[in-house]
Amino acid sequence: MLNEKRLLIISLLVIAMFVVGCSSNNIGEDLDNALLDGEGLKVILEYTDQDLDSASADLIRAIEVEAVNVNEPQDQKVFTFGGQESFEIKDLIINESYSLRVTVKDEHNNTLYIGEKDSVLFQEDSRVDIELEASDNSSDVLVNSLATSSSEVATIYYSTDWVDANIHYRIEGGEWTEVPGLAMEDSNYDGYKVVTIDTSGANHVEAVFNDGAGNWDNNNSNNYIFTDEISTLEDGEIRSGVPYTGGGGEYQATIYYETNWVDANIHYRVNGGTWTEGSGLAMEDSNYEGYKVATINFNEPIDNVEAVFNDGAGNWDNNNSNNYIFTDEISTLEGGEIRSGVPYTGGGGEYQATIYYETNWVDANIHYRVNGGTWTDVPGLAMEDSNYKGYKVATINFNEPIDNVEAVFNDGAGNWDNNNSNNYLFIYEVSTLEKGIITEGDPDSDPNLGLLPNIPENLVNDTIYQAFYWESYEGLWSDIANNEDQYIDVDNLADVGITSMWLPPAAKAANGTDDVGYAVYDFWDLGEFDQHGAVETRYGTRQQLEDALERLNDLGVDSYFDVVFNHRMGGAPETAPVGWGQTIESYTDMTLLGRSAHYSNADQWSWNWEEFNGVDWCANDGNIGETSFEGKYWGRTFGHPYLMGNDVDYNQRRVIDEMKEWGEWIINDVGFSGFRMDAIMHVDSDFVNEWLWHVQNNTEEDIFFVGEAWTNDTWGYLDHVDNPFMTVFDFALRDDFVALSEGRHDMSSWGGLANSPRADRAVTFVDNHDTSRENNDYPVDPVINFKNQAYAYILMREHSIPTVYARDYDEFGMNDTLDKMIEARRYFAYGPGHEVNNNDYHVYSYVREGLEDIPGTGLVMMISDGTSGDQSVKNINSRQPNTTFYDYTGNVSGTVTTDSFGYGDFRVNMSEANGWSIWVPVID
Repeated sequence: MLNEKRLLIISLLVIAMFVVGCSSNNIGEDLDNALLDGEGLKVILEYTDQDLDSASADLIRAIEVEAVNVNEPQDQKVFTFGGQESFEIKDLIINESYSLRVTVKDEHNNTLYIGEKDSVLFQEDSRVDIELEASDNSSDVLVNSLATSSSEVATIYYSTDWVDANIHYRIEGGEWTEVPGLAMEDSNYDGYKVVTIDTSGANHVEAVFNDGAGNWDNNNSNNYIFTDEISTLEDGEIRSGVPYTGGGGEYQATIYYETNWVDANIHYRVNGGTWTEGSGLAMEDSNYEGYKVATINFNEPIDNVEAVFNDGAGNWDNNNSNNYIFTDEISTLEGGEIRSGVPYTGGGGEYQATIYYETNWVDANIHYRVNGGTWTDVPGLAMEDSNYKGYKVATINFNEPIDNVEAVFNDGAGNWDNNNSNNYLFIYEVSTLEKGIITEGDPDSDPNLGLLPNIPENLVNDTIYQAFYWESYEGLWSDIANNEDQYIDVDNLADVGITSMWLPPAAKAANGTDDVGYAVYDFWDLGEFDQHGAVETRYGTRQQLEDALERLNDLGVDSYFDVVFNHRMGGAPETAPVGWGQTIESYTDMTLLGRSAHYSNADQWSWNWEEFNGVDWCANDGNIGETSFEGKYWGRTFGHPYLMGNDVDYNQRRVIDEMKEWGEWIINDVGFSGFRMDAIMHVDSDFVNEWLWHVQNNTEEDIFFVGEAWTNDTWGYLDHVDNPFMTVFDFALRDDFVALSEGRHDMSSWGGLANSPRADRAVTFVDNHDTSRENNDYPVDPVINFKNQAYAYILMREHSIPTVYARDYDEFGMNDTLDKMIEARRYFAYGPGHEVNNNDYHVYSYVREGLEDIPGTGLVMMISDGTSGDQSVKNINSRQPNTTFYDYTGNVSGTVTTDSFGYGDFRVNMSEANGWSIWVPVID
């Protein structure tokens, strides 16, 4: 059978063009004028239905093209355009095959037409037709021609009662258009025409208007000057933004109207301005029985909304010709009276008691009586999930003030909470019952508009916590092991979502308890032997270390050992040859006499100058610069082979074998789960590759390895080592954070390993013990400004593993904001990640589409480097249709509900102090 839903077919033509060496002539003379200049793919709509009525061409308002690279499915892009007949896509790849989905929508986001093609090979001067079939809600006509869009445009709304309107204009002192100018379209706002003009980056548009029949509006011969990206001309005045009617805008008035009309409309005007046309704005059924609701949006605060109501069939409610004046953000009109707030639920009445009840019951009921009167029928009033995690809520309404509500609670399955037979007595307008105690007001916790998703433990995102900084945490092992919380509250960190801790170097170091650990002396002494002035290290004894590891393991937190392969320090002086018959007194005698028992085959030989390649310091001459020992040669390294101290010689098999044995011991006997490897690109890469394979294959766990390869060419280092287990810190991405801190970063462009095909080998960070410490010896700037924005960036991404730095969390007091972001990663940052197509210099957004089988996952993350204090609004495809989102960070209030395609207007503050938002779904 023929498809009965097919109303019309249009063709999608795809023309791949290059800047040079390409002509459109071989495509067809009829398409020449539709092509735009530039490099990329040209998409042109041709209408094959001969019955199209151009006089009714006002339905198409959006065209969306979804493209998925057939060979690389992760390369998914979505392009959204206005209703123009031709537009340009610049970031698909010539000679690659894509599957395409084309969607045509009307002004209400209803889908008119859909077309798909499994595989389209884009080649120079090629043409592909895609048939679009009408959807169930398709209208009978399509737009015939709309203005071409541009990335540098001015959109102008014009308030007029003209049937036809034209804009006659010139761009920043250029040539005027030919009379009558460009025809304007009916907009989504009643009483307004609209046009979008390609300004090519110009500063203003000068314009006058006419109806095509000799009537002109030229601002009393002064013309109109438009300087904003979006402007509205109303009553001779220009202001930034869209008109004040049902769509767009940061400010709102929500009006509930009590009525038994099947249909209701609100006919209104704002601040005494122009009335809406006809019946006004259609109201919707609200969540409150017997009430219609409408939300009106504005771009700036307003004083009042004056309104009357009608049923669209000639019946009006105009308050006995006095109209209604609404002045609050949320108002209810019932019985002819306006009051602030939403309708009273649960049986009417002017007075309320709201009761929050902390419980882990899935269902909860409140069984109550008022002023000692009659009890409700068992089980009572069903409570609802509140805006606060872990709390149910019920609001009880009354027609007169009351003294108290006496109540007990139950789960509807036979379990009761009756305060040990004493019942609970509530006397406040808003009360919270928490752990058996009643307090006045809302719960003392962060509001969450939805519950947290249930993430299985095996799917929880990895997040590393660097549990130290350069000047920090003497006695750290005891602090962790004994839950002292003087330095680190590991219970809280595990609860919010930290899955592993990078601990400071645990081996005995040259300066004993004063040494942070990087001047390592004895790998096998973890605070057990009397060496360099003490048994313990700066952080404690070996037993305290193992107790700390056990506690972290009980919390589900892995521990990473910070290993210094490159160099050793703290030896006694000995005579060592440096060639040409010369010797020096090097500090390379490391016979480890303080160790009472050996854990390795090193008890059969002693570490001395023969185990090192060279030094830069000696007892008799001090600093002698980089000097190799006689007969030695440096290893095969990616960076300069010599860094500092006694450079370990990994050309020797006995040194390699001992370090392999030591790696097994750290995992199997001591209890670590992985390694952070210091200064790794100065260590012989053949040794590193062999050591990683050995430890991974001879231990009981899946070991994590991350190397400090301090270079922007981390890809090159990974190739140099050529080991599948190696990950590296993303220093190149951190450079972008430094630029952001210094006010010189373009937020639409990010680099680093995290934004490459090897993103799964990247460990991202903002600062660490080297880049941010007192009296820093390294020639590198810390990230000072917009640091929370940088953390939001790394914590929400799909492939790389982020690191949170203790100094930021502790000394710099970022713990509250970081907890919230870590928790957002723990519960919501799942599913494929998507760059959005409207990032700009000052605002960056990123989408995680969530897991199909775990409701509530996914997010829209936004960060800004703005300082104006305003809000930026971006229309973003969340990949979650018809879903309500809220900002988990609390920086932006309110919710965003996406349309049937997943698009919504998400917001972020243009402020360093709170310029990040993480929008997550509300779970019903």
